[in-house]
Amino acid sequence: MVRKYIRNMLSTYSKEALNEAAAAVWDNRMSLAESARFFNIPKPTLFRYIKGLSGIKSSSRGRSTAIPFEVEARVVSCIMTMEKKTTKTPFEDDIPGDDYFLNFKRRHGLSHKKPQSVAVARKRAADPFVISEYFQLLKEVTRYVPPERIYNIDETSFCLDPSRIKVVDAKGRAAHRLTAGPGRENYTVLMGGNAFGEKLDPLIIFQGKNLWDSWMAKEKDEFSGMTYAATENGWIESSIFSNYFRRSFLTGIGKDRPVVLIYDGHSSHVSLDIIELALKENVVFSSSPAHQPPSTANGSLCFQASH
Repeated sequence: MVRKYIRNMLSTYSKEALNEAAAAVWDNRMSLAESARFFNIPKPTLFRYIKGLSGIKSSSRGRSTAIPFEVEARVVSCIMTMEKKTTKTPFEDDIPGDDYFLNFKRRHGLSHKKPQSVAVARKRAADPFVISEYFQLLKEVTRYVPPERIYNIDETSFCLDPSRIKVVDAKGRAAHRLTAGPGRENYTVLMGGNAFGEKLDPLIIFQGKNLWDSWMAKEKDEFSGMTYAATENGWIESSIFSNYFRRSFLTGIGKDRPVVLIYDGHSSHVSLDIIELALKENVVFSSSPAHQPPSTANGSLCFQASH
C-alpha cells in the first residue's frame, strides 16, 4: 500500500528565509538554535541544510524529491508530447488487436515473455561500489599474468524431470510422458576456460548415491578429459571440487605459473586442502562478489601464493 505523506505546515518558511538563516550561522551572527527560532525554521532542517546533508539540491524548500526534479521534468515532457500525438489508425477505437501485436513483434524482433524474478540479494549485490572495488582488485591480481593463465570456472544446474518441460506434438493427441532414470532428476555441469579462449574439460555431477557406467560417455577418445561424480542432490560439494581441482584443473592448465582462477566464492570451492595445494601450485584464487547486501558483498582474494 502506498503511503501518503502530508507535509507539516505548522512551520512555513521560504527558500530565501532558509538561505538567510544559514548565512546568519555561517557569519557567526547567530547560533544554530537562535537562527532557527528567529526565522521560524525547524532546527534539524536548518542543520542539514548548513551541513549539506540534504542530498540533491532542490529549488523548493524542505527535503528533496526521491527522483531529481530535472528527471521528473523530462518524464512529464514525454508524457505531454505523447498526449498531443494524434496518429490516425484503422483500428476500432484506435486500439490495435492481437493480430497487429503479433506482426509488430515479428517485424521488430520482439518477444512476449514473463519477467524473471530476481532475488533481492542479487540486486543488492549489483552495488557499483562493490563491483568497482572487485574489478580494481582483479586488475591488480592479473596485471602481470598473460590471458592464457587467467581462468574462470562456474557451474550450472539442469533438470531432467519430464514433467517440467513441454513437447511439440500433433493436435488432438496426448503427448506420452517419458520416465527419468532413478536418481537422475538433477545434475550439475562445471565448466571453465581462460581469457585466451581455451576451454577446460567439464565436470558432470549426477544426482544419486552411486555413479553408474551407463551415465558416462562411451567415446573415450572424444571425451577423454571429461570427469564425472555423483552427490545426493546433484550439486557440487567440497570433496567433489577438491578431486576436480587435483585431477582435472591442475592437469589441464599446464606447468606455467602463476595462474589466476576466478570463481563465484561458493563455500563448496574452498577447503583447507585446496588452499594448501593452491599455495603449493602457485595458483591465485580470486572470488567474485557474493549475492549478499553491499555491506558484506566484497569480492576479495581468498588466498594467493607467495612468490
